[in-house]
Amino acid sequence: MRRLPSQRRRERPLVAAKAPPGDWGVVPYEATKGAPVTFARGLPNEVASEGIRSNSVSPQVIETAMSTPDFLDMGKQSPLGRIGQPDEIAATIRGPAC
Repeated sequence: MRRLPSQRRRERPLVAAKAPPGDWGVVPYEATKGAPVTFARGLPNEVASEGIRSNSVSPQVIETAMSTPDFLDMGKQSPLGRIGQPDEIAATIRGPAC
């Protein structure tokens, strides 16, 4: 496997992120979600022997510009009582990547 220059000396780990599954009737969306999950699970097996760390983050419901009021209400069922914010996920990914 070819490595990026920043990975040659263990300077930074790889980070893979995935989104939660979509709703009924959105097969193309669902199909695209399987690849990142499989990639994130398989990558550590491929690169660990070369001293490369691989982390993955799997956020659940995150607010975006396309979020509707009904979507935002889903967060009331979560332990935090709200859906996640993009900056919370960015901070989680930034930590191991830097």
